[in-house]
This record gives sequence, structure tokens and C-alpha cells, in this order.
Amino acid sequence: MHGKKIVLGILLLASAGLAACGPSAVSSSASIPVVSSSTSAGGSASSFTPIVDDDTVHIILLAGQSGARGKGLNADLTAEEKVASPDVDILADGLMMAGLASIPAAPSSSAVIEPVRPGLGDTASECGPEIGMAETLASRYPKNGESFRSVIVKYTASGSTFYDHWMSSSLLADASVTVNAAQARTNSKTGLLTGPLTNNLYQLLDAAESTIASNGYKSVVDGCVFLHGEQDAKYDADMAVYKKALEYFRQDLRSYVGNPSMPFVIPEAHTNSAKYSNELRTLQEEVAAEDPNSRLVKTDDLPTNTFEPWHFSASSNVILGNRAAAELIAFSDTRVVTSFAPASIDVPLGVKVTLPAYETATFKNGSSGDVKVVNGDYDPTKEGTQNVAYSAGINGATFTGTLAVNVVSHPYVDGAIEEASYGKKNALPDSFGTVQLAKSEDGLYVGALINDTDLWTDGENWAIGDMGQYKRNDDFEVFLTDKDDASFRYTVAVSSAGLLRVYDQGISLTDSDATLASNNLYYHKIVTNFVSRAITFGVVNGGVASGLAIEIYIPFDDLGVDGDSLKLCFKYSNITGSVSGDLVTKTETPEYLLASGGEAASGEKAIANYFALSDLI
Repeated sequence: MHGKKIVLGILLLASAGLAACGPSAVSSSASIPVVSSSTSAGGSASSFTPIVDDDTVHIILLAGQSGARGKGLNADLTAEEKVASPDVDILADGLMMAGLASIPAAPSSSAVIEPVRPGLGDTASECGPEIGMAETLASRYPKNGESFRSVIVKYTASGSTFYDHWMSSSLLADASVTVNAAQARTNSKTGLLTGPLTNNLYQLLDAAESTIASNGYKSVVDGCVFLHGEQDAKYDADMAVYKKALEYFRQDLRSYVGNPSMPFVIPEAHTNSAKYSNELRTLQEEVAAEDPNSRLVKTDDLPTNTFEPWHFSASSNVILGNRAAAELIAFSDTRVVTSFAPASIDVPLGVKVTLPAYETATFKNGSSGDVKVVNGDYDPTKEGTQNVAYSAGINGATFTGTLAVNVVSHPYVDGAIEEASYGKKNALPDSFGTVQLAKSEDGLYVGALINDTDLWTDGENWAIGDMGQYKRNDDFEVFLTDKDDASFRYTVAVSSAGLLRVYDQGISLTDSDATLASNNLYYHKIVTNFVSRAITFGVVNGGVASGLAIEIYIPFDDLGVDGDSLKLCFKYSNITGSVSGDLVTKTETPEYLLASGGEAASGEKAIANYFALSDLI
């Protein structure tokens, strides 16, 4: 390639149109307990015949709704992640949710190709998965003195759906599905009716290709990352068309770029807050599995923001972006691995769990990035550390590393409460489920299986201290203290929507919003090592649910409590709802697990209602 400088300015053509977690192994790029592998990489030079690299700029499409747009806070990125990428560029445009009321006929003419940086999310203070994508793309396509080598073309719109906005031409032509055809636009290149956002994505891609060509470069579209679905999963009519819409979108996008086998990556929807969240994930998995050049990226181990349960946090965006880029790169990888970063994972004794699918490698060109790996097996019945080999197959060569798998006698926070290390089942009242506990040297594990067929997960309000969970979402609450006085209790709550809150001593969820906001230790990052998971089963928010599983890891050091002297009280805040048109009426019934002889009317405020930990395990 030749090193021309990029000509910035008007770029657009004139146009009419969640791994699961254990507490003691922490990813280096996020406060997520999972991976921390040491080893060298192997692969004989004689067996390695690298793909001849091309004189081409590689375009990666990033599209979808607010998850793709990005709601991670720039302030939560590491210092290194806040620096603009020296190797990977981006052309980003799109709409906030309010902009859907008047979708423009074309992307913004002020959009420019620039280095990937924070601030290209839903607002200038937010970021999306492009930060992580750039980390791994840079290892595959370093500029090496060129003006640019890979470009992310990002077009996104918060709150958008297939039904109203992302229709493809084939979907609009299918008489068996019902969508908002009145929104359709005619694409100037194909002459076909297309959804307004799909049309703008096509135009933004055209603009990127034109600018690249005007600077003397050839370009190719390597693939698309389509992060989309949570808004569709709220509504019956949207979900009725979702699977066909996603299939048609993939098909028509491939047709538009002229590559019927273009890689297509679908990150798994993570929210519990939509009515059909569980069905959405099933459909995404089915669509990815039916096509050999599509991949599903699992996200169930990635935390949401600390203040709302809909969107990936900044650290989760980085990890998700790395995984998505690793999946795309796997189709045409030429990197030569020289070593893998040290990594380990804690897994529970007696239960087989899935090992990490990605590892961070250093490559011959000196850069680092994620690669997809295939893991060997381990023995879940054998306590202690087992070195498990994994391998990455790249362009005819096999590079190997070793993952330290620590089989430990404490639970694994993944929402599946099946570990033998949990103690006896303690029944919630009215047959609402059971609570089980386990204690390690460093913390307390709490697992709750809730028998509730009327689950509500849609009651968020980001502006208040409890984030709108109290009396709006079903909620499992743990009250604990190491004193003989309930006024020294901490409150740990996980809603059915998956939002964790940790309140300082003596705080009640009935306190004022201002009190809750100032005393939410997790939101203010005063406590950082908590881990929680909430998994709903069935259809929520007016549908027929099949229950709820919640797991929480409570680290003793974060709260400064003596684990041997703990006293605990538990409550399930049961929300029942009735629906009449668009009106939902909710009622809360507290279901306390109280010590024998307790004062039910006083709830968590009376120490007589608390169990000694030894009585529960």
C-alpha cells in the first residue's frame, strides 16, 4: 500500500435517501471475575503458509440499536482505552432515540473518517463496542505507516426496530410479514424500497468507500457486527417478524456489498428487561447457527452499567468489541502468535462449566489482540489447579497455550444454582422458592430460585438512587450485618432485570431518592468486587414466566464485615401486575425469610428477624 494522507472534509455522496463469573479471577480489561494463560505459542514455520496480505483497506460494519451505539461511560474506561487508536479508523453516524421521529434522508454530511476514540456512543460522554473492536483489529491490520488500514463504518440508532426502521428490501417484499412500510425509502443504487436506517447504513458505506477510493486505496467489506434486538423484544408485533427480518437483513446486506458469504456477527442480547428477552436470544442463536459464515458472540458474562440494566458497561463494551472483531478476523487471519497472556479461571467443584472462548495473544508484529480458541477438557471432580491446553488455528498453523483452571469448593456465579458447595435449601414463605448459601474465605455466595410466574422487569428509572427497581421490578434483597443491631445492616438487592444495588449501613429502599442515590456503594464504585446474575425463564412483563434465578457474591472486604459473625435476613419483593391496554398497574407484596420468633412487621429493621449464618448453611 502507498502512504497517502487521508483527505478529510465532506465524505458523503449526494443522495436522495453477559463467561460466567467466579470472584477470584479478574479480566485485565474489566472488573469482571473470569479470566486472568500463561504460556508460549507453538506453530512450526514449515507448516505455516500465510495468506498473502493485500493492498486493501478493510471495512467492518457496526450497526444496530443503542447497544451498538454505545451507552458505556467514557469516564469508566482505563487510561489506555481513552486514547484514540493509532491504527484503526471509524466513520460514525446515527440517531439518538428522539431522532427516530424524523429520520433524515441521508447520513450527516459532517461525519468524517477519524481514529477510533471514546465519545462516539449515544452521546459525547459515552462509547460503544468500537473501542474493543479497534484493539483486536489493530493486531490484524496495523497501519505500518499507511494513512489507514481498517475502517469501522458505524451507523446506529437508539430504540430502533426492524418493524419500523431496519427493514431490508426482501422483508418489505415479503407479503407474509407486516411491517411499517410507510417508512420505506427507495435506495438510489438498487432502486428498491428499503427501511430508512438500512438505507442510511448503505449510504454511509458508500461514502466510506468513495473517500477511500479518492485517496488512492482499494477497499473490501470484511463483515458486519449487528448488535440489535432489545427494543424489538418489547412488543408482540416486532417479535413476530424478528427472525425473518434478521435473516433478510443479512441476505440483503451481503447482496449490497457483493459478497454472498460476507461474515456476519450477532452479539447476544443481554437484557432481561424486555418481554421476550429469552425468546430473542433463542432466535439470535438460531439465525447464527443456520449460516456457515455467521457467528453468535456470547455476552451473558458481561455486566451492564451500574445504573441501568439495559446496556453494556464501558468495560463490557471493550470485551464485547474484542470478541466480535476476533470472530470476524478468524475468517481471514494472517497473524502469527508468539505468546499468550497469562490467564486463569476459577470453576466450581462438581460442575462442568464452559471455559473462555477467547484468549489474548501477542503477535509477531508486536501487537496484541484477541483470538478465538478451542479448549481442552478438565476434571470437575478434582479440586485444585489443572493446566488445560487450548489452541488457536490460524491460516493452517496451530498455536497453543495453557489455561490454569482452578477447581474450587465454592460456587460459580452464573445464575445456574447447581453447585454442590451450596448449603441446605431455606424456603421462602408461600412456596416462593428457596435460598441457599455458601461461604468461602473471602466472601458469601447467595443463590435464590424463585417460583414466580408473574415476573416484572421493566421498571427502570435511571435518575433515582434505586434506579426505579423498588416496587416496579421483582427484587431479591439480602440484609446483613456482623453486629447485634439491625441499624448496622447493609442492603444488597438484585432485581429481576439484573440490576445490582448495594446500600450503606442502615439504608432502606423506602428512603428518599436522594438518600438512596448518595448511599448506593456499587453505583459510586465504593465497592467493586461484587458479582451478581439474574436469569428469568419464560416471558416477562405480562407474559407467563417460569421463574427466576439469582446469584450474588458478597465480598467481605468490600463491606468490612467479619464473615464468621454474619447475621442475615432475606426478602423477595414480589410484584404482581395487571395490564389494560397500555396501562400497567403493579402491586408489591414483601415475602420475608425471617428467623423463628421474628417480628414480621419490622422486617429487616429488627435484629430478631436475622439468622446466624451457621443456621443457614
